Amino acid sequence: MSDYEEQRKKEKQLTKDLALADVKDWIGKMPKEKANSPAIVVGNKTFTPEELRKEVENDTEYGKEFAKILAKSRIELAKRKKPMTASIQVSTAKLVMDKLSYANLIKWRFGISKKLLIIRPNVPGDNYTSMFSYQAAEQVKSKALAEGWTVTDLQANNTNRANVEQTINSVNPDFIIHYDHGSQYALYGQNNNAITAVLDAANVALFDGKAASTVVV
Repeated sequence: MSDYEEQRKKEKQLTKDLALADVKDWIGKMPKEKANSPAIVVGNKTFTPEELRKEVENDTEYGKEFAKILAKSRIELAKRKKPMTASIQVSTAKLVMDKLSYANLIKWRFGISKKLLIIRPNVPGDNYTSMFSYQAAEQVKSKALAEGWTVTDLQANNTNRANVEQTINSVNPDFIIHYDHGSQYALYGQNNNAITAVLDAANVALFDGKAASTVVV
């Protein structure tokens, strides 16, 4: 095994170990009955905290994906410049878990409203949107509605640039979930059954004060 391969192996093991520690810490701080209640969406599946722990322990594809999400979230949190006030200081692990739980997202946002915007194109001939992401977004929508969120659901050709911009400005959502492709500097939508950039450097200010999540960038 080369030095590079050895380093990559160590990095993957560290990512797994940190994710597993975070999940166990999260479970340890919640009521026992909640540990077996659906709480987290990874890809197109919903997991209870205990199921998620097993996924990470067993190195499944979902477990690896979740570990990557946590690793990216740690980097995001580390980049924050504004310190939290004493009343909202929590561990990094718990903050990451709260962000991933729709039931607790509002606590992370420190707000009082619960408004979710889903952007989910369904482009004819595009297997990713037509066979996966469009359907996966429906599961997220159902979970959010069940937990008291007001959901605005932009689908297919309604995810064109003008409509996305107008909806964000008028609805002012707390959380935006984008289910589609993207590039390094843009998130895609759909116009006249064609893929088109709807959120990019030209209108990035629309994200100000909002939490956002995307499946593929």
